Amino acid sequence: MIILLGCSHYSTVHHNDPILTREMNEKRLLLTGQWESTNKSERRLLELRPSGEYVLNKTNVQELGIWGISGGTYFNLNQKSASGFQNYKILKLTPEVFEYTDAATNETHSYRRVKRPLLLK
Repeated sequence: MIILLGCSHYSTVHHNDPILTREMNEKRLLLTGQWESTNKSERRLLELRPSGEYVLNKTNVQELGIWGISGGTYFNLNQKSASGFQNYKILKLTPEVFEYTDAATNETHSYRRVKRPLLLK
């Protein structure tokens, strides 16, 4: 007998999941928080929440979804887009800097950690 179950919402991922390796847990904890784009031509504010949810505020647009990390790859899934899965190669990750390259477009995005977090809905 095979039983298939589904749900209509995203499940949360906890940073202390025993399935995740110690290195993945450390990277996940390092990524959690708010990040501001260093690109002055387009303001972006990215919040990566411990629950696995993310909020990305771009000029006049807010994107919501889930995020994760696997090896040297950061990925997210936009909940409003059928083709919303994106993955990125992590170039640099420190407590203050997060930089990655979009695997599809080869575009590089650089962020710095927000010292005083802003409230995002």
